[in-house]
Amino acid sequence: MATEDKKIDVPEADKVTDIKDTPVIADDQVTDKPADESILDTTVTTEDAPLVKKDPEPPKSPVHKQDFEDGLVYLYCTPRSPVIPSLDPYCLKVESWLRVADVKYEMVEHNMKLRSRKGQLPFVEVNGEEIADSTVIIRELSRRNAADLDEKLTSQQRGVASCASAMLENHFSWVIKAWRSKNPEQMLQAYKMDLQQITGKTWPKPLLNFLYKRQAKKNFKAVLSQGLGVHSAEEIDVFGQGDLHALTELLGEQQYFFGDSPSTLDIVAFANLAQLMYMDKETKCPLRNWLTENCPKLVEFCQRFKNKVFPDWDDLCIIKKKEEPKEKDTTDKKEEKSDKEKEVDNKDTSEKKDEKSEKEKEVENNEKSDKADLELKGDGEKTEEKKDEEKEDKNTTL
Repeated sequence: MATEDKKIDVPEADKVTDIKDTPVIADDQVTDKPADESILDTTVTTEDAPLVKKDPEPPKSPVHKQDFEDGLVYLYCTPRSPVIPSLDPYCLKVESWLRVADVKYEMVEHNMKLRSRKGQLPFVEVNGEEIADSTVIIRELSRRNAADLDEKLTSQQRGVASCASAMLENHFSWVIKAWRSKNPEQMLQAYKMDLQQITGKTWPKPLLNFLYKRQAKKNFKAVLSQGLGVHSAEEIDVFGQGDLHALTELLGEQQYFFGDSPSTLDIVAFANLAQLMYMDKETKCPLRNWLTENCPKLVEFCQRFKNKVFPDWDDLCIIKKKEEPKEKDTTDKKEEKSDKEKEVDNKDTSEKKDEKSEKEKEVENNEKSDKADLELKGDGEKTEEKKDEEKEDKNTTL
């Protein structure tokens, strides 16, 4: 009995496609960065960069701070600069919140070498646990420390705050990133950046500048992916002006956006506005000039928030010089030691000279006394001779 070959219909979704049809991800689309260039990425952080390829979540790694203090928040951010405590609005946002909420924290210096397990900055470590993403950090620390800065806001105010924060972090921050990525040389001047200090490397400055500019080009690709980068610089500035005008209208005549005390929206607004406000005054940034000339209320708001939350602003912006190598210290100690030995030698020679001079004086005094004795003795002999002569004279006269 012959068997019939039955044809089975396979749905299109279940058919195996040829390997040639499989999409290929380009190397420049992978979000992982080499260690030597990721430390130079001070323009765009991975917190808000669009993800192209998502790797499977790695296993939970231990925290960097092993000898941690209970309850102390260890904050990992971008390094300080001479004009602003942090070059990244998300880092400045978290540090500002910690200060307003009066939560004890410690800044960890890592020269841009560390990231969270999600590849983000900022991140914090608390009681041996890592927390990443600025919004998640604030929400979690607010819960743990019972420090809700928005508890007095109405539901409508909370909605307005959420929309305004989204505008700042998902639109206005990209306006600033677009200017930074297109003007890397001006950015270095605007924030008085020392790449050797930021990266902790002693490479020649021309090499670090070259790597930084190359990284800026990669950052601009992220701005293009976001959508804002397709516009001209003038058009991007107009977008930024619209955001600043909306913030001015929302602030009105109030000290802060919802009254007399800072809320989370005030923290987000300051962290983003400060990136423009506290550039070096000689910087040629059109949007910064527009802000200072057309938004006096926002300028006053920034100064008010800075004075209240960062009274030590100038101290934070002082860049500490690196300590000299130990070898140099040992040579310095040897030089100090030789100086001390010289002092001892000089002291010994001076004491010897003093002793010699005293001996010479003693000899001279002895010689003088001997001479005086001889003179006295001679005078005595002369008087006796005179007496004998006088007796002889008397005898002759008689």
